[in-house]
Amino acid sequence: MDGRVFYVEIDGVEYKDALLKIDISVDIFVNEDGKEIGRVANKGIRDKKRDRAAKEDISTDLEVDLSFDKGQANENEEIKFTITAKNLGPNKATGVYVENTLPDGYSFVNATPSKGTWANDEWTIGDMEVNKGETLVMTAKVASGGNYENKVQIYSNEVYDRFPTNNAKKTGNRVFVIKTTTKTFDSGAKGANLSNKEAKETEKFITENLQKPEMFTADCLAYKNTIEIYPKESTRQAMVDIVQQDDGSGGTVKEKPQNNKEYGGSISPSGIVKESRTGQINDINERGYAEIQIESFVGDSTFHSHPSGGAEEKKETPNAGSRVAGFGSGEDKAPEYCHAPSNKFTDSEGKIKGDIYSLQNDADKEIIRYEFARRKPQKVYIYNYLGVLATLPHEYFVNFKK
Repeated sequence: MDGRVFYVEIDGVEYKDALLKIDISVDIFVNEDGKEIGRVANKGIRDKKRDRAAKEDISTDLEVDLSFDKGQANENEEIKFTITAKNLGPNKATGVYVENTLPDGYSFVNATPSKGTWANDEWTIGDMEVNKGETLVMTAKVASGGNYENKVQIYSNEVYDRFPTNNAKKTGNRVFVIKTTTKTFDSGAKGANLSNKEAKETEKFITENLQKPEMFTADCLAYKNTIEIYPKESTRQAMVDIVQQDDGSGGTVKEKPQNNKEYGGSISPSGIVKESRTGQINDINERGYAEIQIESFVGDSTFHSHPSGGAEEKKETPNAGSRVAGFGSGEDKAPEYCHAPSNKFTDSEGKIKGDIYSLQNDADKEIIRYEFARRKPQKVYIYNYLGVLATLPHEYFVNFKK
């Protein structure tokens, strides 16, 4: 939401509407139909769990927390962030400081520390005794259309920290999609298979507790039965812009070659999308699958499309088992590329492949990936090495249905 002022004319009189609220740090929940269920202020986000450090006998355990006084605000409205730094021991910490560079969604107003000084995006605290805590209250003004993911990180002179997980905290928007109720998809890929009862109970829990953020604990239904996807609309839109080079209208290789190959790329953890070279044009009558090579780095997610094109008429395909080979077809129609991510199939050279199978031994196998079925009804499949975890209608992948 952009915080603009809206005007409504009623019986010739123009009324000024209230400013739209800007989401600063909310969790947005969406169901499998792409409908937004609700938004609730979140409590901040810890960095992913990391290994416990060695040499505990000579280490400290620093902790930083970041809280805020509201999850939504109007443009130019001031909000307050409270940064809390603690030394949980077992030893004294020296040279402690906290970094906090405000993103462009905010403009700095002032900062008041309980100890030390604030300058150049850094809170210098100094030495901290065991079980000692300090706070800094920062006031910032909300801008419209910026980045609202605010992160703090704590450091000291000590080399080892017993629990690095609590050294960083951030606020920001997140998006969660309810897991799919489908058991198996057309490619043979397994679905999350959430029961209809569980899906309804999850929606009910969310809608009934929107004004009770304290109910949204780590193990509640809202997170247990949902999958987190990229929160920035700009990130999701960038993916869509790339895969829409296949316009979704089908056609043969001769008629619409652009609709008979795959498009895709990588997404950095921060949401930056990088397009890969498109896959080769593929004739489904000659080879029952299309593919694309995606360049990515450790920690990146990936996305790709499945072609909307296909064959003009039913013909014998070179791969046995149409669905296993990476495309779906019926006995009375021409072969089509499967909608869902391919599970496992043998290519023309006898190699075993598959969108999901290829992740089994991947170091990043748990990272969420995205596959866009360009053949109607167009759908986005959200998956990892376990199978398809959630789906969304293509039309509501960027802007959810209200």
